[in-house]
Amino acid sequence: MSLFQCSEEDKQRILNVYGKTQKMLQEDIENIQNWMKKQPHLPEITDGRVIERFLILHKFRIQETKVILDNYYSIRSLLPEFYSRNVNDADVKKTMNVACFIPLPKLTKDLHRVIVIKPIERNLDDFDGCAYIIQILNIAEVRLREDNCLSDIYICDLESLKIDLLLKLTPTIIRRAVILTEKVYTTRPQGIHCVNAPSFINSFLNFVKSLIKPKFAERIYVHADMGTLCQSFSKTVLPKDYGGEEKSLAELN
Repeated sequence: MSLFQCSEEDKQRILNVYGKTQKMLQEDIENIQNWMKKQPHLPEITDGRVIERFLILHKFRIQETKVILDNYYSIRSLLPEFYSRNVNDADVKKTMNVACFIPLPKLTKDLHRVIVIKPIERNLDDFDGCAYIIQILNIAEVRLREDNCLSDIYICDLESLKIDLLLKLTPTIIRRAVILTEKVYTTRPQGIHCVNAPSFINSFLNFVKSLIKPKFAERIYVHADMGTLCQSFSKTVLPKDYGGEEKSLAELN
């Protein structure tokens, strides 16, 4: 059973957004599979789920999807620090207990996936910035094969954020993470909602905004309190931590 809930009706609604039917989707998948067979540097993909996911993320633009698939395989040799380590390595497991990255099970009414990013009050010595990106990449790989949604919305709960943790996300790590986001795992985020933000976060956000496209930078919101955040989402989607009906973050992590 998939961790990511999406009914058959919602899957069809996603296709409807782009004027696609199941038959048209399958034709597009086969088109790209045939193209990949002619690319000696690319593997043959018999499972169409990864291709389907990239097609949806790129609005069924065939040429754009081909470029992303090429990047998906070629970038591994360019960023070995993110791909040469296993998610079961001790440092990656420790990092998962310091900062969580949790896609919520239910879609919003607009077919977006909400993801909660939250530092946890644990030993900061256990946090490794590179290992955190590896954790996120592992989740991204699972989502490519199991998730269905139009795009992502992020909730960044910064209540337990310490500046020492931010300093472990070095400019080099952040820049390379942005490359991964823009060149491969782009989800065209509909919003990044920061809540419980400490005063020092503004400088960090300004740095991040300088690295991303202006239209995405404009989608970063800092909420003065939890009330305005909760008004942006249905209770059925939010975890108990934020007054919702979904399992708590501790249960979902």
